[in-house]
Formats: sequence, C-alpha cells, structure tokens
Amino acid sequence: MQVEISELHRNIYFINAPYYDIGVGIIILDEEEKIMIDAATMEIASKFIMPSLNKLGITKIDKLLLTHGDHDHVGGAVTLKKIFGAKILASKTTEEYTKSPTMAFQKRFGLLTKYLSHEQARELENSYYNEREEGFTLDEYLYEDTRFKINSHKVIIINMEGHIDGALGFYYEDLKLLICGDSIQGEGVLSQQFTPFPMYDNVRKYLDTIVRVKKLDLDKIVCAHPYLPSYSPIVSGKTMKDLINKSVEYVNNINNLVFEGINKQKTTLKEITEYVCREMGINIVPTSAFITIKAHLDDLCNKSIIRWLDENGGVFEIL
Repeated sequence: MQVEISELHRNIYFINAPYYDIGVGIIILDEEEKIMIDAATMEIASKFIMPSLNKLGITKIDKLLLTHGDHDHVGGAVTLKKIFGAKILASKTTEEYTKSPTMAFQKRFGLLTKYLSHEQARELENSYYNEREEGFTLDEYLYEDTRFKINSHKVIIINMEGHIDGALGFYYEDLKLLICGDSIQGEGVLSQQFTPFPMYDNVRKYLDTIVRVKKLDLDKIVCAHPYLPSYSPIVSGKTMKDLINKSVEYVNNINNLVFEGINKQKTTLKEITEYVCREMGINIVPTSAFITIKAHLDDLCNKSIIRWLDENGGVFEIL
C-alpha cells in the first residue's frame, strides 16, 4: 500500500493514503519549528506517517494540531507525541473526545448502535477502539479567530463546526489555502469501504461553516478525505466551488426528504433515515446517515416542528 506525499507549497506537505480514503496529515516545516496537522489512526500513523516523516528527514515534531476529535484524526496522536515529542493542540471541545475513548464513542456513535445489527454494532465498536490509543489531554488549546505566523505566512484559525463540535480549520491568508479536516462534506466521502453520505451532527453549524468558507479568498482547499463530487482531497478552481455548492445542495435535498418522510407518517429516526436513503437510491444505509438525519430532526425540534418523545430511542411526534 503506497503513500503519496504532495507539496502544497514550499515546506508544506500533504500525506495521503489513497487505499484508506484518507489524507493522513499535513506537515509544515517552519524555520523555527515543525508542525503537523492531524494524526490519522493508530495504524496509519505507524504505517504511513512515521515512514513519511523519515522520508522528509523529520526527527522531531514541535506541535501537532488537531482539526477535530474523530478517531481517524486523533488516533495516532499519542504515538506521535511519544516518538517525536509533539505538543498536542486543539480546541477545548475536542478534548472532550480525546480524554476518554469510551465517552467519545458513546457521544459520537452511541445512538447508532441501537439501529445496527449486533454484528454491525460490534464491528463499529471494535474498529473504533482499534484505531485509537488511550485517552489523552491537550497540551494547549486553540481558539477560533486566532492569528499567527508560520514561515512568515499569516494563518487564521477558523470555526469549522457542524461535522462535529469543536472542529477548526487553518486558513493561510496569503496563500489562499484552507486546511479543513472533515468540515466540508459535499456529497460524502468517496470510499472503497462506505456508501457516500455527508456526515454532520448540527445542520445550522454546518451551514454556518460553509457560509464562512464562502467568504474566504480561496485558491485551494485541503480536506482529509476525497469528498464527492471531487475525487481528490485537494480541490481548487471549479472543483472547489462544486464541492462547496454541493455541500449546501445536499443539506437542502436531505431536509426536503426528511419532510417528505414526516408527511408520510414516518415517526422514528430509523424510518426517516431508511426513507431518505431509499429515495436517494442508497440500498445499504451507511452509519453516517443516522447521524446526519438525527441532526435534521434535532433542527426541526428546535424549530418546534417535531418533538422528541424518546430521543434515545429515536421516536418523535409531529407538532
């Protein structure tokens, strides 16, 4: 299995593991310090990150910046800290996901296990815990709108919540480059393992993030995965605009289908999710769909259109 190292700009490298459908991380060689953005999973950190760092002649990482707290972004953090001495930085909210793998799993995926078969739930749980190490606390917190310099480049920390709380992006103002993690989902991940479906847990925050991104002067966006309609995690030009526009379009399409399902008297999260996927031509419901549809139902609940009767059980009524 090969790893690809792309030079985004002088001394800024993107490590990509195409087989895993994941951009492993970003390496920034500053004149004074070496910085890495995201740590992938424990396995990928060992198989790809460390050999890539060796190939680049890197023996020390000063700072490891995390875009958010999902296991495929924080799983290798402890290894990188132990071997390369990295200080780990992220938002304070992200620490809620890094401190305890058990709590993080329940917070992120606990509800899903109610709608999966026993085998599927066990597989999800096992893969989650196998992809990350023990819990850890952060060495420093990062805050949105903070401005700093790396190699004389101006970098601004951007609030990128919506996919998950606490998500941050890193905007190189002069390079017109945004490193965004999983915060712009388009039509979902182009994957050999999963059916594409955009995943976000808060509709309003997700749309607000896209509005913020649209206001940035951008030439290039670097995502952690290849999100359709793009076939690469690095997007620019028309492909970049299509990715941003498709993100909004899919939110609207999903929202319309959720309303259709409600009008057809579907009154559980499971029924609505299966209906939306069926109408979208998806035969096997991906786990991400439950998270996204739950976000849409939460949004309708906040607008007093529905009310949860049993939120843990996914049962609601129409008001």
